[in-house]
Amino acid sequence: MYQVDDCVVFGTTGVCLISEIIREAFGDAEKRAYYVLTPINGKGPTIYVPTDNCAGKFRRIMSLEDALALLNQLPDLVCCWPLDDAERRDLLTRLLQSDNPLDSARAVGMLTLHQEQLAEDGKRLSAQDSELLKTAEQTLYPELAYVLGTDEEQTARMVLERIRGIPVS
Repeated sequence: MYQVDDCVVFGTTGVCLISEIIREAFGDAEKRAYYVLTPINGKGPTIYVPTDNCAGKFRRIMSLEDALALLNQLPDLVCCWPLDDAERRDLLTRLLQSDNPLDSARAVGMLTLHQEQLAEDGKRLSAQDSELLKTAEQTLYPELAYVLGTDEEQTARMVLERIRGIPVS
């Protein structure tokens, strides 16, 4: 069970603080207990999640040790770019639907390296791949930034350096 002041990750909303646990009857429903999630970036509405139905809806934020391990694993996480469009979309969709930050990191790495390869030829990512990259970054960077005590811009630089194999300083 989660407690007040726990930090959690809620879908694409990102890092939230459990600001309170309340008993409320929404609509015609009976009163039940809800976690009240407040996005730490101040963006987005307050979220109410039933305490008896929260499995898979959010997870605890990663630890500092997990964040550092993720950064150190980045060069090894990135797999090759699938040439088949359907296979690639399926893989990226699975990675982004996963609740595992390593999968978001893998998607960021794949898409970023492909974007750089295309740029060398004067080309750009497709609109769909650009959207997938944006989603992956929005999933990964806020949590890492929060845990590492940095801003998202600095976190993005660290992630990109690690994807390219530059050691974390």
